[in-house]
Amino acid sequence: MNKSTNPIRIAILDMYQQVYNQGMASINQCLVLVQSEMGIEFNIQIFAVRSKGEMPGMDFDLYISTGGPGSPMESTESWEIEYKQWLNALLKHNQLAEPSEKKFGFFICHSFQLVCRMLQVGELSHRLQKSEGIFPVERTEEGAKDPVFQYLSNPFWVLDSREYQVTNLNQEKVNELGGTLLAIEQANASEATHQAIMSMRFNDEMMGTQFHPEADADGLVRYLENRIKTDHDQAAVWKSGLEQAIIHSDAIQQTHHTILPEFLKQAIRQIR
Repeated sequence: MNKSTNPIRIAILDMYQQVYNQGMASINQCLVLVQSEMGIEFNIQIFAVRSKGEMPGMDFDLYISTGGPGSPMESTESWEIEYKQWLNALLKHNQLAEPSEKKFGFFICHSFQLVCRMLQVGELSHRLQKSEGIFPVERTEEGAKDPVFQYLSNPFWVLDSREYQVTNLNQEKVNELGGTLLAIEQANASEATHQAIMSMRFNDEMMGTQFHPEADADGLVRYLENRIKTDHDQAAVWKSGLEQAIIHSDAIQQTHHTILPEFLKQAIRQIR
């Protein structure tokens, strides 16, 4: 069997630490969509990074590192040390590999914050108030030209759920990596002096978002309905989020169908 007929090998780095989430189901929907559109087979393996210390090797074509609960600040936990080693191995591989042998990585929310800290492309800090809900995000000029983001409206709408934020882009480091800032927090939506970095390419093969691009409208409604029932202290917040999810369902679905699927399709076209 030659390379063109082999399944695409995808590793999902599960960062949810066995906490209830809708993210894994929504990521799977994106994968099913791409398989259907491209008529291609995926071989998918899930690694429980934080709960079991599982880490993938360099024998995959694509990596998706999920969102998750808790702090993305520096720690001495063994999984974080191994995660950084894996990240460095991915960077090193792509520096030496031919274009068709490159390996691609997409980083969501918690993972995006980790990578921004580890690569020193921005300042990671704790927010005074958690950002939770459906919000508009602005493309940058570079984002408007990016092959993944060019199909989105400006602003586009996303699910945001974070107690931390990456701000103050380190442009020198970004240039060193070959990265590009793609999207920022709307100016009136931030508690900080500087708008949060909402999405960037770390390099040609690695992209991430500080929001949840995998969120689909129906799954989001189910998730919010569950939180209303189970988190009584924050029920008003979840009800407000549910209202926004219904109002902006078409826009959320556009984000769901665009960012992660387009990233995956473009990566597959390069390695095939």
